[in-house]
Amino acid sequence: MKNEKMKNDRNGKIALFGILALFVALTVPSVSAGVDLYFSPDPAQIPGGPPNTVTVQVLIDSAAGDTVDAWGTWIKFDPTCVNITGYSYQTITSNTLWIHSGDRIKLWNYQTGCQQFPNGTALLNLTVQCENPAYCVSPLEFIDNGVPPDKFVACIMTGRTATWHNGTVIQGEPPVEEPDLNVTSITTNPLGASGYAFANEWNNIKAEILEGNGTTVTDPFYVRFDVTGPESFTRDVLVDDGIIGGTTKEVWCNDSWTPTQAPQLYHINVTVDSQGDITEIDEGNNSLDKPQMVNYNGYKGKRFTNGDDIETWQFHEGHVNLIYSAGDSKHQGGYNNLWTTYRANWTAGNLTIPDGATIEKASLNVYYTFERTPSSNVTDYWTLDFNTCLDVPIDQHYTDRKGYSTSYDYPSGMVRYNVTSCFDASGNQVVLDNAEPTTPHHASLSGMVLMVVYENETEPYREIWINEGFDVISARDAYSVNSTEAMAYVPFTPAPDNPISQVEKATLITVMQDAFDGDDSNRLYFGNGEWHGIWNNAAKMGATTIAANETDVKDYYIGPGNYEACLQSHIPAGSDRGDGMGASKVILMLEKSAEVNVKVPCNNVILEGGQQTVPIILEGIDDYGAGTINLFYDVGVVDVIGVTDGPQSTVAAWNKMTPGHIKVSAQNVDGVSGDITFANVEFETKGTAPACSDLNLTVDTLYDTGYNDLPYITSNCSICILETNEPVVTYPNADPQTILNDNGRGRCSGTNLSQLNVTVADDTCVQNVTIDLTAIFGGPGNYSVPMSLIKGTNLTGTWSIVVNAPYEPGVDLTHCLPVNATDKFGNSNTAQCVTLTVLRRGDVVRNNLVNIVDAYYIARYTVGLEAQPDPFVADVVGLNGAPDICNGVVDMADALYIARADPLIGLEPQP
Repeated sequence: MKNEKMKNDRNGKIALFGILALFVALTVPSVSAGVDLYFSPDPAQIPGGPPNTVTVQVLIDSAAGDTVDAWGTWIKFDPTCVNITGYSYQTITSNTLWIHSGDRIKLWNYQTGCQQFPNGTALLNLTVQCENPAYCVSPLEFIDNGVPPDKFVACIMTGRTATWHNGTVIQGEPPVEEPDLNVTSITTNPLGASGYAFANEWNNIKAEILEGNGTTVTDPFYVRFDVTGPESFTRDVLVDDGIIGGTTKEVWCNDSWTPTQAPQLYHINVTVDSQGDITEIDEGNNSLDKPQMVNYNGYKGKRFTNGDDIETWQFHEGHVNLIYSAGDSKHQGGYNNLWTTYRANWTAGNLTIPDGATIEKASLNVYYTFERTPSSNVTDYWTLDFNTCLDVPIDQHYTDRKGYSTSYDYPSGMVRYNVTSCFDASGNQVVLDNAEPTTPHHASLSGMVLMVVYENETEPYREIWINEGFDVISARDAYSVNSTEAMAYVPFTPAPDNPISQVEKATLITVMQDAFDGDDSNRLYFGNGEWHGIWNNAAKMGATTIAANETDVKDYYIGPGNYEACLQSHIPAGSDRGDGMGASKVILMLEKSAEVNVKVPCNNVILEGGQQTVPIILEGIDDYGAGTINLFYDVGVVDVIGVTDGPQSTVAAWNKMTPGHIKVSAQNVDGVSGDITFANVEFETKGTAPACSDLNLTVDTLYDTGYNDLPYITSNCSICILETNEPVVTYPNADPQTILNDNGRGRCSGTNLSQLNVTVADDTCVQNVTIDLTAIFGGPGNYSVPMSLIKGTNLTGTWSIVVNAPYEPGVDLTHCLPVNATDKFGNSNTAQCVTLTVLRRGDVVRNNLVNIVDAYYIARYTVGLEAQPDPFVADVVGLNGAPDICNGVVDMADALYIARADPLIGLEPQP
């Protein structure tokens, strides 16, 4: 009966509440500030898992005009997480309702009389029980579950405007969200030559780090950059500000990795969280490995690429000068141009050589770029003729290239040819034939520079350093090359040792390929001097793409020491690049003040077992007072046995400092000028012939009578134990042995020239070989014509000369042309001669005349009445009557010409 009564009461309340709710729904809500219903606490936390509970209150806030006497709602929750197991109405405690239905409960509450519920008045306490041992979150939602509405707030059946604030219940502690860190990419030098790495420089490495689980990392961690290969490198980089979940971050290893070997393959491995500071969801994907090729960056100076500096090739001193010119050479493009022949000329005005000068060195420098042959060997396809010298061999080849990537990685360079023996002061011509097989492009030529060093007594005394090489330098951010790295270095050896007082002029000549940007895009350094933009359009040599500049560096020559010039591609302020250029030739010229030439004479000889006096001479001295001079020699060849006065110099003291070294002090108290013998040094032999000893001088002091230092130079020589064996001359020959006379009329190739040869051997050194050509050249002046060494050395070699026969009295004769071979000691051999026969062209009957008789002989030959004449003599006209195109046929055309050339007729010149 009790249960039945409770059921009836409950059903009755439901019916009553339904009626009240219906009336509320049908009543227009009053205009009011509104009512707020919400949960507290929110969120609510259930600690410890099942069956623990938490109490959650339903609170109400109503304004003064929003009084309430009834309310109702459903509250929905997640039953897999929590359950609402109990309730306790507060404030309004009469006429209440509670219904539990699966994932929701129904509440209803009514009192007599409306009232205000301010400041979070508690309407209900709910007991929320944990149903799940794992972490979970359940909503607490105010919902309407039917019609008439179950969700309302009212006063005397007038609905109030209500705002329902849902809540949340949390069971347990949420699991810690673990990040997932990994490396997605590795890039070398991304702000320059991206993706490339270079030897002998700092390389920047950028790694992209990804957090892939959407979890922000706030703690610091390390990223390790580990490089393996020919050498190893490791660097840990701290990331102290973490990483936002789901994002990438750049981590840089800057200015650290400096490999030293190239081309070599390295491996770059980057590991994020290398020290295990961060707990991750996946610890196995933290590393990335990248193979990385390391190359040399050819846009840097060669000190950064294990290459050579612009080094001293030759050093000249004496009364010498250096001149140079590009002549009419010009830039020859090779892009879409399969050029095959290049010509250049130099007039006498381009290179002015004084009368009587001796050519010490003549070199032709050929500059090229964009060399595209597969093996980078374009010079293998070149043939260069200089004047009459055919196929001149390459003396030296310098080259450089970008060295990485496939874009613009073409060699450039300079090729030097030694043309000393072929140089002609009256003018010079070069023909370069190019047979390179590449297509559709050939190499480009920048131009040619002909450089000559000559000696002449009219020139001031100079010291000349000629440095050469080839170094492409180009400072540019995109190339990962800064201005310091884009530097070509030029050390001068031997180190200049002249006091400042002895240097009148100091000039630095620089020859550069493609250097024209000027301004501050290129720089030159020497000593403490610095010059900006000296290679500009004004420095361009004619129509070439070669720049030359002459810089006065005297103010920066500070006396003896090591000197080095530096040629720089420089990035100006506000720019990202400097001049791209090829450094190739640098000449330092020191012109000395008028100095005393402290010397010993040359060609000193001494008989084996004998004695010889050699003077130390002060040449060109003004007001000689006193001095101390050292003489060094080879004690195994000769030794000093005494030192005596000169006619105008008194030896105050001398001493043998060590074997092979004496020191002499001498003076003239009154002063004297001119060429003075400072002292006479007496030698005796210690070795045997043909041994020689250098005689080298150094000066400690040299004063005039006013106690002033005198500028000086030293000129060293030698002394040799006399050898008396004459040279051996063998194999005298002429090729060909017979030639035609040369009267000015054209001759067929090879018929009027002969190469005369002899082989000469000597125990010491062949000084010169001459031949007497007066029999075929006439005289005077042809009694002793020099022959040239064309093969071998001055110990054993072939000497040669090419001759013709213009001398009329020497025609129709066989000559034995005498040869004179002389060695360094003056021993001569004149026992040999070269046999050469000279015939007269057209002299068919061999009577040394050309007239109608010879024509008549040919006519009789043509009809079989005479034997065939020698075509070498009888073939006087060739094709179409040409004198220099022989056809090897003797016929009536030749007879006609000879008849017309008879001196009695005179219609043609002698053949």
